[in-house]
Amino acid sequence: MPATLLVLAVAQGGQPSSEDNQYIFVRWMLVLLAIILGAGFTTVVDNLAKGAYQRLHNDALLGNEILAEHQSAYVLFFMALFSGTDFKPSWIKTTVFGAVMLLAFIMYALAVRNTSKHEAKISAFHTCSHNPCPGLDFSTHRKLAIFNAISAILLAGVSIVLTCFALKPPP
Repeated sequence: MPATLLVLAVAQGGQPSSEDNQYIFVRWMLVLLAIILGAGFTTVVDNLAKGAYQRLHNDALLGNEILAEHQSAYVLFFMALFSGTDFKPSWIKTTVFGAVMLLAFIMYALAVRNTSKHEAKISAFHTCSHNPCPGLDFSTHRKLAIFNAISAILLAGVSIVLTCFALKPPP
């Protein structure tokens, strides 16, 4: 949170952040949180509807799928942010929008592609020799989800920085 307040101060030309700007920031972050929760919820519902909850190592696979699918939330959030507010400085809206949207689409596509290979990644690092399987160790979890976790952190950071420059709360 201190880093966010620092970016808010820089966005206001070095002035201490006002209650209005913190209110705007919090409102936009609540929008992002709602979209992310919606994406995560739909991934869980999809898992249940397909009966995938019965697959081996579903907890790790579902966690990786949620990390991947929630990145679609950033595409929606950036569209809402860029269409729903103005920015200070104003050039952010005109010059940064395309790059941010491209980044969000690419990260989402790569994350979803990564989930199509996660069962093969598990079998490369883990064999279930006991019945029942003892589960995955931390190293296998890390190898499985590292890209999706890093891209999620990157997109969250971009969201926070851009939101600090927003001048209006969500409609």
